[in-house]
Amino acid sequence: GNIRIAGRNCSKSIGKLLNEYKVPDRKKGETLIISDSCGPLAVLLYAVSERVKIDSKTKSILLIKKSEESLYA
Repeated sequence: GNIRIAGRNCSKSIGKLLNEYKVPDRKKGETLIISDSCGPLAVLLYAVSERVKIDSKTKSILLIKKSEESLYA
């Protein structure tokens, strides 16, 4: 799906966004994308959607931390 990028007044496909940031093909499958029923909310490390950006009306923030530990160990 496309993401409307906060602060950039544009919408891009996830693939084009990752190409813009020169993410190697081998890393693209590891990129974490958070979505809801309306589409992508964030492409972690690269973009957040205009509809969930932090602004003066923000009341809460979801903090996501990446762990290097294996979930299957």
